[in-house]
Amino acid sequence: MGCRALLLATWGNPAQWNTARYELGGESDESFTSLGILCRHLSKSGCEARALVLVLESLLDAKLDKEPDGKRPGYAYLYERREELARLRGLLLEGRYGEAVEGLRSVVEGLAKSAGAGCSGGVAVEVLPAIGSFGGGVRFAGDVRNFHSFALLAAAREVLRGGPAPSKIVVDLTHGVNFMPTYAYEVAREAASLSLLAGSRSVEMEVYNSDPYPPGSEKPSLSLNLVRREEVREIRLPSEAGSLVEWRGGRPPSRFEEFRARASRFMGEKVYPVVASLYYPLPLALVYLASAQSWEEYLGVVEEARSLWASYTRVSGGTVERPVYVNPQAVYAALLAAAACKAVREEGLSNDVESLEKLNERVYRRVSEVHYALIAQELSQVEAGRFEEAAYPRKPDKRIMIAHAGLQKGFVRVERGEKKLLLYVGADGKPLKPEDPSAAESVRSLLAKAGLKH
Repeated sequence: MGCRALLLATWGNPAQWNTARYELGGESDESFTSLGILCRHLSKSGCEARALVLVLESLLDAKLDKEPDGKRPGYAYLYERREELARLRGLLLEGRYGEAVEGLRSVVEGLAKSAGAGCSGGVAVEVLPAIGSFGGGVRFAGDVRNFHSFALLAAAREVLRGGPAPSKIVVDLTHGVNFMPTYAYEVAREAASLSLLAGSRSVEMEVYNSDPYPPGSEKPSLSLNLVRREEVREIRLPSEAGSLVEWRGGRPPSRFEEFRARASRFMGEKVYPVVASLYYPLPLALVYLASAQSWEEYLGVVEEARSLWASYTRVSGGTVERPVYVNPQAVYAALLAAAACKAVREEGLSNDVESLEKLNERVYRRVSEVHYALIAQELSQVEAGRFEEAAYPRKPDKRIMIAHAGLQKGFVRVERGEKKLLLYVGADGKPLKPEDPSAAESVRSLLAKAGLKH
């Protein structure tokens, strides 16, 4: 197929959806959801389509107390499984959140796979935190932005899971409620940036929403409307992110404090230097930093934050309380670092001029054309033998480091052989190889002294 597409579908409460005839691109599909026709539309356009259904945990509290009326297939499906859902709701109220959510994911997955049978790349389901009361007696509390963090993590898994990166990301807002559409669009835009780092030259983003369902009608024809299309060519970098996790409500337990301290060190020492190397831009620094850390470790710290969040979910008086807040900007920074390091390592890029030129084309051109031109100019000077070495300076200069793409004279040596190698120099004046255990730490120290932080 010509492309790989990721479809993000927001699902509120499928028990409430009546059957309609959804229409798109001259085709129609009689279903309770727009998922199927979108999957077929993408496959027909030459894309391998994979759907990620984002569903709220509040479905555990859905009312299923009436016999199915034949108008709502989603309700009938859930009604048949009402005993299992009642058991899962009981687990939720007992405080066994992880088991309850995993059980709900399994139930919804069966419904989503039947609806999205046209998705050639398959269907996955992610259960995400809800906010408020949905009529069944349980109230969900916590910071609404956790939805953003965990939806982004789920999308990143899809983008970075291997194989060609998505060149198309589609958002279906038809069935989303409350805050879901806003965050789904943000997640799609951030996932597009991850796709650019993962190898896509550009990412086409499309957003769809159906006509409203006319009250009292039966099986109406609803157009699935393209409400936004854009071609994403530039990687969006995060704003100042701050801490990965925060505790909301009373004194935090020691286990949380231990993770917060460890995560803060990891973000400060590992994640933010990589983001800074993209921002300024510093391609040689990125090679050194990527050589010191497997990209899975960046993903792993976010996975651990989510597990911690779930472990502190508790129920009191019918309210599901989540005192842990996972910062979506910090999550995005960690996932960008993962994608950048994965790109360097999987392409086998190193500190020779040819590799740095490939890195400039592969990564920095997608951050900024200005950065791309600046790096290309500096590397051409090295290639032409016009890079003059100097004595080790007392202190790196922020302006010079930025203006010369991190290649400030005195801190960099050129080693000429079969390939021209660029090497950072340690405080002892000796060149550092990227694979040296202490090299990445020396480069992080250099960036910090120059004030090159993000």
